[in-house]
Amino acid sequence: MNKLLHIILLLTILQSESLSYAAIPDSLYVQINSTDERIAIKALKTLVKTQIDSLPDECLYYARKAHHLAIIIDDDWEIASTNFHIGSCFDHKSVYDSAMYYYEIAKTGFQTLNDEERLVECLNNLGVIYKAEGNYTKALDYQLQALPIRLRLGKQQDICQTYNNLGNLYATTGDTSKAISIFIKGKEIADETNDTLANIFIGTNLSNLLVSQKQYDKAKPVLKQILETSQKKKHIPIEITALNLLAQIEESQNRDNEAFEMASQSLQKARKNNYLKGIIVPLHVIGNYYKKKGDFQKSLEYYLNALNISKELKLYEYQYLMNKSISEIYVLTQQHEKALLHYKRYTVLKDSIFNLENKQQLASIQSKYELEAAENEKVLLEEKIEKQKQYKDFSYVIGGLLLLVIFMLIGLIYNHKRAKKHLIELNEQNNRMFSLISHDLRGPIGNIKSIFKLIDDGDIDNPDEIKSIISESKEIVDSSYDLLENLLNWVRSQTGRITTHPQQIVIAPLVHEILKIFDSSVTDKNLRVSNQTNENHKVFADLEMTKSILRNLISNAIKFTHPDGEISIRSRIQGGYIIVTISDSGMGMDKNTIRKILDDKITSSRKGTHDEKGSGIGLRICRDFVKRNGGKMEIESEIGKGSHFSFSLPVG
Repeated sequence: MNKLLHIILLLTILQSESLSYAAIPDSLYVQINSTDERIAIKALKTLVKTQIDSLPDECLYYARKAHHLAIIIDDDWEIASTNFHIGSCFDHKSVYDSAMYYYEIAKTGFQTLNDEERLVECLNNLGVIYKAEGNYTKALDYQLQALPIRLRLGKQQDICQTYNNLGNLYATTGDTSKAISIFIKGKEIADETNDTLANIFIGTNLSNLLVSQKQYDKAKPVLKQILETSQKKKHIPIEITALNLLAQIEESQNRDNEAFEMASQSLQKARKNNYLKGIIVPLHVIGNYYKKKGDFQKSLEYYLNALNISKELKLYEYQYLMNKSISEIYVLTQQHEKALLHYKRYTVLKDSIFNLENKQQLASIQSKYELEAAENEKVLLEEKIEKQKQYKDFSYVIGGLLLLVIFMLIGLIYNHKRAKKHLIELNEQNNRMFSLISHDLRGPIGNIKSIFKLIDDGDIDNPDEIKSIISESKEIVDSSYDLLENLLNWVRSQTGRITTHPQQIVIAPLVHEILKIFDSSVTDKNLRVSNQTNENHKVFADLEMTKSILRNLISNAIKFTHPDGEISIRSRIQGGYIIVTISDSGMGMDKNTIRKILDDKITSSRKGTHDEKGSGIGLRICRDFVKRNGGKMEIESEIGKGSHFSFSLPVG
């Protein structure tokens, strides 16, 4: 149930000076052409504020014209202000690099002028953009800078805004306890100032987190207050959200009738107002209700309806839950093929969500680390300044020695950072490798597990069906075995526990042997495969490594060649080396992917033309094994025009 709880980023990080379209009075057109530059600047900025949502390009022209006039009259405040307006125009056009550039210039100007009210607007907007860009560390830094200034200025609505922004950032990076604490502070201020709008938005974000942490007793009174206020203010989305959360609480506490009643109210209101996102949760709750009552057909109808809407809105967490619930219903009604189909979809979506959650956790850890590092750096800088003040009257000799020590420290820090960067790059590369491997193993192993569970439970007793499932399981096991074998070879290579035992090898029969392994895959795709290697060509290399090279390259060619395509294997002699080339008429790849393979970089897992899975490790092993046997690997490819993989080994 907690998976359904999304943090609704209502009253999400709000931009400053976001004003709606308003008709432009004729007098403004006269004022922008006034010979008095200050009147013209004021009129131009008014045009920007009133037209920025509908005419961002024209407003950018007005803002730049105002900035030009501000420079002419040499007014530092107007220069900073017009820079802010230029940044706002780029912001509305989603040109974030330029927006950040002008906001930073404006921020520096307002800091110099000690204008905290305008400074905090720059900090807020910079925080907004960094969050949109996924840089949560920077976003937190700017919002944390904005908070004490807004507390000093005492504008309660702005303070609520910053608390809400911070709460959303902490929630996004997985620091739930801190997010709850921040939202509570924001809601207390909204309560004290009777700010109804801020109250219901912050309260909704807070109650979402409380429900996700199963703190139902704390969430309920907040939700009831939100429900009452949203009904009075006729804020339909908030009202539906509150009803849905209350329904989920009742369901979690096994009060099924109350949950059904809440969900029914929410469903009726959401349908009436065509609020599709608000329909999914009550459909699921009502489906659960009928499932408990034993009315599986009715339960299935609600689940399928919820699944269709979640697909339409591309809400993958909901799709994941609906597929799981639908699979369970099909198991209960003895429709095992449909149950297995939806269980597989559930597993795939679960893996995707798992990876996304891992990324968010990593972002949270990185954010905390960088903030702590920034604080430490700030402390070190303050200490350094203090020491400089204490020793400024010392002699030139002492000053020179101190300077030498500082340079040494800088050198040590630089070397430490460089070594740390190298270590991080290695760790990232290995983490990416194991992330790809674990992702590609979870699916097949999960499928086998679900198959064995169905057999063990006695849900499948038809011999033909069991035979078909065993055949499918064999293909899954074969694929997983190849993946594990590649991983083992890679680990041995990386840890230096692999040695080469070169011997004389005839290439043609070895290629024939490898091709027989893939007979079924070739037949399934109706591929035309030709072994044109010369019977007299011999190489001097490690036999098992050579087999692994051929197996991975031929498997890769089969995987990425379309049905009815062609694959050829040829050999030739050149300068003391046998060059073997595997060519295919498949999907091909771009130059960037080729460069990553040849530069020993981990490449992303790609699916073949029949959705065959790949780990991205096979080609890297080929490159390593060819190099260990004194050869070289080359790739020629173009998207949509197939690939040519060539490797050279010494003549035997």
